[in-house]
This record gives sequence, structure tokens and C-alpha cells, in this order.
Amino acid sequence: MAHFLFQAGLWKGSGTVSFSHSPERLSYTLQWRIESFQGGFRAEQSVQVEGIPPMLNLYTIFEKEEDTFEITLTNELLGT
Repeated sequence: MAHFLFQAGLWKGSGTVSFSHSPERLSYTLQWRIESFQGGFRAEQSVQVEGIPPMLNLYTIFEKEEDTFEITLTNELLGT
């Protein structure tokens, strides 16, 4: 598990990705903005892949019990 998810702030990363149907490698960047609130946190993930429109994922994670949680994902592509 990525520990940065449990610390409020702005986190950035980059790399390359390939897909099974193509030998091409595409550059990508990720940006996470983490915001804590009582009982959980929000994570905004911005994904930019070379040649593909940017995508934004919004996660809300709620602690339900000491060892369980609930995740809500909001994403325009998924229609949620």
C-alpha cells in the first residue's frame, strides 16, 4: 500500500506504460492531492498519459470499523 495516501498533501509521480495490444511505451504523470477529514480522507488523482485526454479520479475513503473501510470512486468516464 502506498503510504503517501495516509498523509495529507500533494504527491507527484511519472513513468512509462505499455499495453498488450501495442509495443509502444507511453509517458504518464500522476498527481495525488490528499485531504484528511474526521473518519476518512479524500484522494484526487489526476492521470495524464501521452496522447490521451487527462483523467480525474476522486476517491473518498471512510473508516467503517477498526479494520474495514468503504471507498467511493467518482470518475466521468465511468459515469459515476
